[in-house]
Amino acid sequence: MHLATKSALHIGTAASVAYLYHQCSSQHATTTPSSSSSSSTATFHHILGKSSTEDEIYNQRKRLQQFSNATLASGLSMSSYPANRPTEDRATVARTTIEVDSALDMLAAADPTNANALDNLDKDEHLDIYCVFDGHGGYQVADYASEMLIPHLINALRDSHPSTATESTYVNTAANSHDRFQTSLTQTYQRVERDIVGLLKPSFEFGFGNVARVGACALVAVLKENELYVANAGDCMCVLGSRDDVQPENKTRPTRRKATTLSTEHNCKHDAEQQRLLESHPGETIAGLVRCKSPTSCYVKGHLQPTRSLGDLYLKYSEFRPGMDKNSALVPYTHKDPGRSRRVRSPFSPPYVLSRPEIQHVTLTAQDDYLILASDGLWDEMTPEEAVSHLYEWESKGLVTSVTEKRQSKEVVVAGNAGPLGNESVRSPSASEYLIQKALEHAALESGQSLEQVCKIPHGKRRHVHDDITVVVVELQNR
Repeated sequence: MHLATKSALHIGTAASVAYLYHQCSSQHATTTPSSSSSSSTATFHHILGKSSTEDEIYNQRKRLQQFSNATLASGLSMSSYPANRPTEDRATVARTTIEVDSALDMLAAADPTNANALDNLDKDEHLDIYCVFDGHGGYQVADYASEMLIPHLINALRDSHPSTATESTYVNTAANSHDRFQTSLTQTYQRVERDIVGLLKPSFEFGFGNVARVGACALVAVLKENELYVANAGDCMCVLGSRDDVQPENKTRPTRRKATTLSTEHNCKHDAEQQRLLESHPGETIAGLVRCKSPTSCYVKGHLQPTRSLGDLYLKYSEFRPGMDKNSALVPYTHKDPGRSRRVRSPFSPPYVLSRPEIQHVTLTAQDDYLILASDGLWDEMTPEEAVSHLYEWESKGLVTSVTEKRQSKEVVVAGNAGPLGNESVRSPSASEYLIQKALEHAALESGQSLEQVCKIPHGKRRHVHDDITVVVVELQNR
């Protein structure tokens, strides 16, 4: 390969990937070096939601897992507050550079008419990648995707770049960069899906039918200079927070703030998703395809709310449907035997849930201040407009909160090396922590409890109050 990749990566446990490993709990972070690689050097790639041992997950006094700002790039924060035990959310970020081979420099000098070489001369690609994964039925698919999606994406982008004269022969140099990024993102999702199928099929065939029920919504944002690409499969959401500058002719006009949603929510409650299911399965009725407990709580084939995801193999592939023989090890799911995979009622013509992401592209401007990626746990508690408003409120406070505010939010706001609960010296919240604090305040209000009461609910028993909440915030003017 003639493109070198320098990755700012921080990864969990995939031993086959030659990147820097880093696992973090709310109390400390540990670093273990990886083996060397001739094509990449690693400095950081953060995965949020992982912990060194299950005991650390269960016994953390401070339930908000937050990297110390010292380990993150400038203008970036990521936080998670779990409801499930263990949390099923993951967040991961990386910074990488795809270096154009120096052979292009020589080629351009030798042949000034070679348009491909000239176009790519000195055009190393500097990329920031941000991901949020919201697991369901278990954390395993979200965990795997958090470790492997970014390496697969980097490889796809590197392999699609015309790095030498020989390779450029097979690359359509007329295709624009947008097509390349969108194709690479789609291929990456499909690659991760294929990996999951290959990993889970032996366990399913061995009799562990439950593995077919584990899945994850996946949201990925790739930032190349001012070009932003957002890929989404599921009900996580990406929001851009922007402002309108004061007009010169009207200096008293207040700055307006706006929220732009950069992802489509793939949830069965939406008419567009129900229509897609009908068109894809003409032999079935809407009553069989979608079952709603309420207008906002609908399920594909009566089982799953998201209509796109990674995993959830029992709604995608015939080979992951349980056997119908009562003597089979893969008998249909029953409440008496919850370890078996659910039986999807006939007619059965998968796939009902898609792994292919929807991709949006936007060119950022000087008016764009914040990029928010979050699992639906945040959006259950606030609208995109409210989230953006909270961030500008956080900015107006100058990263300083009063003692009263610290006392109210001490169960929520946690630094990488913060003192014990109740310590009034806890620093001001990061942008992502501030959004989680506001989400928990809303959840407490809706449940008729105080924030302190909500935070005291044992880990694993608060799902009736709020979902796992995971947030990544990028301060676009400070990165």
